Amino acid sequence: MLMGCLLMGSLLSMPAAVQAQLTVAPVTMTHDASATASATTSGTAVLISATEAAFHLARLDLRLEIASQGASDSQRVAQRITRSANAEQWLQRVQTSAVSGLQLDPYGMLQVTAGHDALAQQTIAARLATPGLSAADRAYTYATAVTAFASVDRPERLPIAEHYLTALDALGTAAALPQFLAHQQLAGIYYLLGRSSDMLRHGLRAVAVLPDVELVDRSAMFSNPQFYSELVGVLSGQPNAPARIATLNAALLAAATPSAAVLARDAEADGRGKRYQSLLHEMIVVGTRIGTGAQPIEGNFWVNLPANGTTHGSQTIPVADGRIRILEMGHYNCGQCIAALGPLQRIQDQYPGIQVIYATATEGSWSNRVVEPDEEVPHLVEFYTQKLKIRFPISIWKEPLSPTEDGGRLPKSSGPNFDHYPLAFKPNIYVIDGRGIIRGVFIGVITPAREAQMAALVGLLDHESVTSAPVAPTAP
Repeated sequence: MLMGCLLMGSLLSMPAAVQAQLTVAPVTMTHDASATASATTSGTAVLISATEAAFHLARLDLRLEIASQGASDSQRVAQRITRSANAEQWLQRVQTSAVSGLQLDPYGMLQVTAGHDALAQQTIAARLATPGLSAADRAYTYATAVTAFASVDRPERLPIAEHYLTALDALGTAAALPQFLAHQQLAGIYYLLGRSSDMLRHGLRAVAVLPDVELVDRSAMFSNPQFYSELVGVLSGQPNAPARIATLNAALLAAATPSAAVLARDAEADGRGKRYQSLLHEMIVVGTRIGTGAQPIEGNFWVNLPANGTTHGSQTIPVADGRIRILEMGHYNCGQCIAALGPLQRIQDQYPGIQVIYATATEGSWSNRVVEPDEEVPHLVEFYTQKLKIRFPISIWKEPLSPTEDGGRLPKSSGPNFDHYPLAFKPNIYVIDGRGIIRGVFIGVITPAREAQMAALVGLLDHESVTSAPVAPTAP
């Protein structure tokens, strides 16, 4: 997808005196022997293109994304400073005489990352002034500019991103895909910033342009349940919420259904439409749970319950008992589910009065062997408690193996928790207030920004339990 090719976002500029107080693992401009070899000749730095420089910075972004898991606020600030410094170093290596045409797009993004906003806008203007620039290239440049200036960490830059998005919208339906992606991106940023009206403005605009996006590219909507969950979460706190959510679902269903013209020219359109409709159904099922009563959390094998011991056996944890709960639904073989456990442990430690619970189930296998639940469970316990050091309660639903039609053996179900708390995409994390009402659902990867947003929601619910003044179902 287009926005996946846009290499940089924004960063936080800080005075040198502040930078000197922060420590971060050194990150060099090149990250392996081949890159080092190609970057130097006889000890002299070789000038490179803007695209090459942007590629190297994108590699650093990947490293920082991984390193940001579990990082403190000061460490994340230090990472942004590292990113800014690296962008500045790569800018010095760019062969400026060759920066023209397509090279202006990555060059402008490098300038934004290095903190040279005014220069970046001049670079973007130069690209847009290129004689004979096609509509597709103009749309790409505007979309690149939106990505460069849109950041949770630098909200003061959002008016610049808005300016470029307005110009992108003016290109009409031919630029529908970059328009959708740009509005979706800004909606997510405003959601994290707690600016609900702006989130709805961009989120609903993204849905509105979806019918003009080619069917194959509409996967950007239907493979992103987090965006849907955020949109429904904000709508649920608005006047006339049920009707507005129903209108949203109807619009998305129409976008998931290929027209007769598309079916006539695309042999795969019918199957693709059915996949979109199935994914949308899963999203709607999860979305309808926001604002409704939660069910007790069950388990026939519990770990870390009570806190100072281990309880093995059937037990049910009630809700609506005044205690805020966060429930993650996931599985051992889901990498994103496992990655979310660390952030949840940190939130549990930050708010010891709440209760975080992880609900999973046996799957009838371990490694490459089919195993009975009594053999699988000890492996799961060791993995979660010894390797991951998880201290909050874990519900493992032990389900006996049953014969399958093809002669194999699998559990018939994953237990009642997965019925009561459906999955749209792993993991699904439900936030339940002290009255037993589901106040938010987080779907998919828990980034540092999502972790902070989840913690903020818990903080609001904790405050609400003291003041008895209900807040909207979504985070601030």
